[in-house]
Amino acid sequence: MLTAMPPRWTVVLFDLDGTLVNTVPMMIAAYQQAVRAVVGIELPEDRVRALLGRPLLDNCRELAGDRAAEVYAGYVRWTVEYGDDLLLAHEGMDEVLDAVTRAGIRVGVCTDKRLDAAESSLRIADLHGSIPILTTFEDAPGPKPHPSGLLHSLSLLGAAPQASAYVGDTAVDMRAAKAAGMGAVAVTWGTGTRESLAEAEPDAIVDTREELREVLLG
Repeated sequence: MLTAMPPRWTVVLFDLDGTLVNTVPMMIAAYQQAVRAVVGIELPEDRVRALLGRPLLDNCRELAGDRAAEVYAGYVRWTVEYGDDLLLAHEGMDEVLDAVTRAGIRVGVCTDKRLDAAESSLRIADLHGSIPILTTFEDAPGPKPHPSGLLHSLSLLGAAPQASAYVGDTAVDMRAAKAAGMGAVAVTWGTGTRESLAEAEPDAIVDTREELREVLLG
């Protein structure tokens, strides 16, 4: 009689933006309006997409130089006032979370977003009750690819890095997972291209929610 193999990882942490929640339309609009208001130029969508997955303040410095703080403030202000209207749930992610939890895998979210914004995104996507552990900007001294946020999450769960994995949509996420000593699973429905994700050499690249569930449970 065949018996089911245990999951490869006993803890799985998820990135938020692009991975669990489709925040791409919101982030593109926020960058465009902030740069327009401060610098007076129009950013094409492909230019903004190339920035996604990197720290917000670093991007603001690249776009606005010594006026970076103004662009940063404008971005944050716009997302607070209007961003919720553009957030979308990634269909099927609630089912993935339910399946891995029922399999005995502990889950959490690790993001560079601030706590209030992260909680708002999870509520809009109807995922807030599915996430027992949430690590945000306030919990970690360095943004990804620095591993501090992931290591903080693992400490809360009492989990070893080698028994854990991080699921994300950018090469930065993959590098953070590797820096923390964790498994790295890349999804292609977020901001990163398949080429950039492959260059980061994750343990797996998945294109669908079903493939993600198979990788995490297999």
